[in-house]
Amino acid sequence: MRSLFSFILIGTILLLNACEEDRKPSMTNSFQSEIKTLKDELERKKQELTQVQTDLQAMEQEVDAPLVHIVLFKLKKRISELDKSMVIKKLNKLEQIKEVKEFRLGMFKDLGDKRALSEYDIVIEMRFTDSNEYQAYQRSSIHQQVKKELKSSLAGAPASYDYVIK
Repeated sequence: MRSLFSFILIGTILLLNACEEDRKPSMTNSFQSEIKTLKDELERKKQELTQVQTDLQAMEQEVDAPLVHIVLFKLKKRISELDKSMVIKKLNKLEQIKEVKEFRLGMFKDLGDKRALSEYDIVIEMRFTDSNEYQAYQRSSIHQQVKKELKSSLAGAPASYDYVIK
């Protein structure tokens, strides 16, 4: 950012000098050409700076969600594909809860890593702005209903892991 500022400052000084020199008839074509090149470059840098500022503003407006809640689900052994798709459909309802800022759902993929938590079939990841929103999510009627609806399809209680993004 400093180098961009320095470049803009130098370009501005050169432009001001060029305006003053513009009145002198002895100015050479090469100097005028160099000034035009600098003016063009300065304009491009101004546009880049404007874009960077716009991007920064957009990033600042994005939801800050430093609390992550991960839940792992183990399905019953002989669950049908239809029942599995119903579980996924029910879990996706959690995304409707207003406190949930981001929601992701995935199925286990065996990549041959012996450390993998392969006993779990489905994982969901949600992000919350803070622990108050997480608590509101826990009390949500949608969350409570999904928990009830899933009980008959699960092989046991889900495992969870929560962390704060640093």
